Amino acid sequence: MAERSGGRPENTIYCPYSDTDVARDDANDEHIIPLALGGSNALTVPVSRGTNSKLGSEVDGALCKEFIVHSARAQHDSRGHSGRAPVLHMKNAREMETGRPLSLAWSRRLEVFDPIERRRRTKPVRFEMKFTVDIDIRLRFLAKCFLSAGYLVYGEFFRRAVRHGDARLIMRPRQELTADENASIRTRYYAWLDRDRFTGRESAEFERQMRICSLIDGSLLLFMRGRANLGIFGSVLGVYLGMLNVPADMTEFPITEEHDLGHAIVVEDGELIRCSHRTLWNEAAKYDADAGPPPATAPG
Repeated sequence: MAERSGGRPENTIYCPYSDTDVARDDANDEHIIPLALGGSNALTVPVSRGTNSKLGSEVDGALCKEFIVHSARAQHDSRGHSGRAPVLHMKNAREMETGRPLSLAWSRRLEVFDPIERRRRTKPVRFEMKFTVDIDIRLRFLAKCFLSAGYLVYGEFFRRAVRHGDARLIMRPRQELTADENASIRTRYYAWLDRDRFTGRESAEFERQMRICSLIDGSLLLFMRGRANLGIFGSVLGVYLGMLNVPADMTEFPITEEHDLGHAIVVEDGELIRCSHRTLWNEAAKYDADAGPPPATAPG
């Protein structure tokens, strides 16, 4: 069988999600950040068709429905391939005064329906509702982006030198991991809910990242060069996702201008912008002095 440079057979692609070489006929283009989460048609990478479909439902779809993320989608009117406005339906609300069941449809405005009378409520109403939040879904999505964007940006260096298997474990639901799999993860990571447990340098880094994400009117993935790790943090539609610091042999890390301190991927209004880590921080500092200078390396 003929091979191309790098040892991969012809007519195949490397799928960073499954860590396998896949026949092109079994692959399709993956939106690294889905359109519904502020992505761009210019930001895609070919992956295994079956794996793409599974993760699109279990990770992308779940994040789209996360309460705070959906609020950002509604605010930005961020639409997926269907072109339909983002609407979150909640059927477990109750009128506070009477206990009467209500159904809510939340898009750019909130509509309240009475399922018994089958009509929309037009007068002000006080209601209460319950909802659940998957506290891990943002980090799982970030791990997914680390794999696809990491391979897009760094190519064979990413495949060869980065401990990307950790990201595949973090991408899975936590309850599915065995004790041995959990113990094998050497990547340091934190999620958006970890804010209160940090002190000192970690707290300052966390606040810095949150500040940068708040300045992006769209979605962001920012890779950071460490001494022995490749870091990433990001946001979708201004909603902070978390951070991963993945062990890596950085000996051959690219040192060209577009990779100065790392690499940034920004999508605003469907427009893709790629630049160095340093350039992004310097641009942010022009608008917000509190952003501060870029860190010399990713946290260890």
